[in-house]
Amino acid sequence: MSQILATKPKTLYYDLHFTKPSIHLHSTVSEATCYVCKKELKEGIGLTAKRFADRIVLVCSSHN
Repeated sequence: MSQILATKPKTLYYDLHFTKPSIHLHSTVSEATCYVCKKELKEGIGLTAKRFADRIVLVCSSHN
């Protein structure tokens, strides 16, 4: 329970609820897969990030 005591005039405010501004995030999500053969990231398969031109892509150990 939150309380505020104002001194002039003497008033007690309680159960104050301050709203937070909502934040809207825009993002895109995809599975981590090899750019060449589309193998997914799982046990025994490692992916490495490589830079091609202005993009960053993931490649598996076969295409590294």
